[in-house]
Amino acid sequence: ARSRAEALALVEGGAAQPDVIISDLRLRQFPGTRVIGDVREMLGREVPAILLTGDTSFTENDLDGLTCCRLLYKPVEFDLLNRAIAELTAP
Repeated sequence: ARSRAEALALVEGGAAQPDVIISDLRLRQFPGTRVIGDVREMLGREVPAILLTGDTSFTENDLDGLTCCRLLYKPVEFDLLNRAIAELTAP
């Protein structure tokens, strides 16, 4: 999805049932933390999430209480992203 509204519309319409949410922290209208929280609320479950940012002053302590969420700093190598997804979605 290219925006919070698009992500929520996809979830609400049933077109998206994500296994993991990947969002940038700095989005145009809303921070990625809010988008993750809103998608989770609409789904009624805690979908694992990855928050991407180039802002190294932003830390895990700034995740606004989001659980089951990994913070990765850009640029993110594919292997690191792939490992994070595997760890978050492991049974």
